[in-house]
Amino acid sequence: MAEVVALATPEELSSGTAHTEHAKSGGLPQFDPTSFSSQLVWLALVFAFLYFVFSRFSLPKIGRVVETRNDKINLDRDTAERLTAEAQTTMEAYEKSLAQARNESARFHAESADTIKKQTEDAMKVFAEKSEKQLKATEKRLEDGKAQVMDEMHTIAAEIASAAAEKIVGISTDLSAAKTVVQSVNSKLSKAA
Repeated sequence: MAEVVALATPEELSSGTAHTEHAKSGGLPQFDPTSFSSQLVWLALVFAFLYFVFSRFSLPKIGRVVETRNDKINLDRDTAERLTAEAQTTMEAYEKSLAQARNESARFHAESADTIKKQTEDAMKVFAEKSEKQLKATEKRLEDGKAQVMDEMHTIAAEIASAAAEKIVGISTDLSAAKTVVQSVNSKLSKAA
C-alpha cells in the first residue's frame, strides 16, 4: 500500500488546499516510509563527515585543552603542597625562635633581678657601713662637745664658786682646785643618778 504523494499545483498552493491534503496524507515527510532509504544514506554520509571533522580537528584540540588543564591543575597542586610545606617549616622555625626568645628573656630577667638584688645588697652594706662610721663620728663629736661643754661648765662653776667663796668668806681660792672640787661633786651626783 504505497501511497503516491502528488505535488501541489500553483493554484493549490495559493489556495492552501495542498497543505490540508498533505496533513491528511500522514504528517511529516521524514516519517514517510518511502523515503527512509534515502534518509539513511544521508544520515550515514553526514555522520561520517561529522565524525571525520570532529576526530581530526575538534577532538584533538579539546584533548590538548583538557591535558593542558590537567597539567596546570597538577602544577598548581604541587606548588600548593610545596608552599604548604614551606609555610609549615617557617611556622616551626618561628615557634622555635619565639620559644628561644622567651627562654632568653626569662634568663635575662632572672640575671638582671639577681644583679640588681646583689647591687642593692652591696649598696645597702656600703650605706650601712658609711652610716655606722658617720654615726660613730657624730657620737664622738657629741661626746667631745659634751666633754668640752662640761669642762667649760666646770670652769664656770669653779669661777662662780671661787668668786662666791671670796665674797662670802673672803678667801681667795685657786681656780684649778675649785675646778677639781666641782668635777668630783659632779661625778658623785652622776653616779647617784
